[in-house]
Amino acid sequence: MLSQRSVEAVIGWARREEIPTPALLFVSSALRAGVARLREALGGRISYAMKANPHSLALRELVPLVDEFNVTNLAHLDALLERGVESPRILFAHPVPTRRMVAAAVERGVTRFVLDCPRGLDVLRSATRRAEITLRLL
Repeated sequence: MLSQRSVEAVIGWARREEIPTPALLFVSSALRAGVARLREALGGRISYAMKANPHSLALRELVPLVDEFNVTNLAHLDALLERGVESPRILFAHPVPTRRMVAAAVERGVTRFVLDCPRGLDVLRSATRRAEITLRLL
């Protein structure tokens, strides 16, 4: 966690440099410390939702720190695969998946899916018969 003094110093630097806003200022040590605190407090597996922040700087730090990644689209899936994340660490969790989307994920090696409705099960069945499924029910 950054101290208030550090935050103020960064803000002053950004103003002096006339950095346009919004700007992403990334502190890798703060991210690593946050994941460590979360793991210590929960004592369980950590699953990172790519929609939270798919920036390459964040991914560089997160790949070795978290247990798995949730993706909702092929762009995020490809970003993880390009970083060397093995497909068993990836869950595809689109709320309304299309046949084409699921087939593309399966072609890339994804075998773990999160489904929200019976229609999602039909879509998944059309792409593969070998998948690990988590159902989210109302």
